[in-house]
Amino acid sequence: MAPRDFQTRLVRRAAKAGLFPSDDLVTSLTEYYELLARWNRKINLTALSDPDEAIDRLLLELTYFEFHIVQPKSLRRARQSVDNSHIH
Repeated sequence: MAPRDFQTRLVRRAAKAGLFPSDDLVTSLTEYYELLARWNRKINLTALSDPDEAIDRLLLELTYFEFHIVQPKSLRRARQSVDNSHIH
């Protein structure tokens, strides 16, 4: 699959999941997928052969986790640091 086709598919599936990745993230995820697909042909790293399933399971699940679990915690910690700096 051509990178542009993959990126279009990735963005469309991300939007269905409520995710709107930046262009830089789409480029990075595309490069990661291409590398994974190349090595998967040589050694079976993943049993996923359907590109849509691979996008969902290997890329979007992690992206969703990052956007909804990791980043909010980081923002809360940053806000607490700012709030606590006014105490001193």
